[in-house]
Amino acid sequence: MAEILVSEEELLRVESLGDYYKILPWWDKRTPRQLAARYSSDEHLIERRSIAELIERADREFEALEMARGEFSQF
Repeated sequence: MAEILVSEEELLRVESLGDYYKILPWWDKRTPRQLAARYSSDEHLIERRSIAELIERADREFEALEMARGEFSQF
């Protein structure tokens, strides 16, 4: 017994993602590579050190709110 999950028309717009497939929308004429370039964050990656600094900053800001207003004292 087998089930067909992709139509013949959709086969033209299928992108393999390893363990599964993604069917691209019919109205988008861009190629998978063009879509990946548009939605990629490769140009905006930050280093591990910067992530640690952001977490430390968030901790300091949270503590400041907790001390100033007491709103977060229940956490």
